[in-house]
Amino acid sequence: MLRIVRELMEYKELLKNLIYQDLQVRYRNSVLGLIWTLLHPLLSLLVLYAVFSRIARFPGMRNYAMFLFAGIVPWTFFSQLANQSLNAVLSKRRLIGKIYLPKIIFPISLTLSNSINFGFFLLTYLVICAFTNIGLQKSIVFLPIPILMLMSFSLGVSFLLSSLNIFFRDFTHLTGILLQILFYVSPILYPISITGKYKPLFMLNPLYFIIVNFRAAIYDGKPPDAIELWGGLAICIGTLLFGLWVFGKLERKFIYYV
Repeated sequence: MLRIVRELMEYKELLKNLIYQDLQVRYRNSVLGLIWTLLHPLLSLLVLYAVFSRIARFPGMRNYAMFLFAGIVPWTFFSQLANQSLNAVLSKRRLIGKIYLPKIIFPISLTLSNSINFGFFLLTYLVICAFTNIGLQKSIVFLPIPILMLMSFSLGVSFLLSSLNIFFRDFTHLTGILLQILFYVSPILYPISITGKYKPLFMLNPLYFIIVNFRAAIYDGKPPDAIELWGGLAICIGTLLFGLWVFGKLERKFIYYV
């Protein structure tokens, strides 16, 4: 761990350049540029709301649009990062082949560049929320906790996908399918209360803890449940450490497969 910190400090200028390059490439030749950061997930939100607000009628739901929005915010960050992580190392094959670089810098830079987009999207939610019947809740003080969960879990998954996809390119196709499944088994479209006795099964999904803690802070207006808080932190940080361990074990073999 100390070695990683030292290398990141040594290559901090490269890290900054990679973040800038990722943002620049993503919006190159785009008329709207960074506005797509907000527009894409907002359009997805409108489609989901148009469909499910007519199908789903949940008792006691104050504002289904904002309920849905609160789930889409963390999901968008996670799903976009997961897809992009598949090529985080592979796309830098020429650079890796020429000089020594700490490979771990690639998924980290990708996570940080996506964090900027996430910040804009979250801020948009909070601004809109202030003008609805939800308002800005006092429980927003707990928001850093689910953000820490989201960043830890997503970075751990990024380490796993960026390293494993080098050896097993099937992950490129498998990830999209897994993300579709995860979307529907995560409490994004529906409150977890409707799952009844099956709730323990939904709690096997790490995204469950991230989304319910996000909603508690910015939609429900209540402090996080102790089990969902500590359970979520343990799973998300555990995923980060496991992803870091796998990446470290496989890193020396990257050069032979990229």
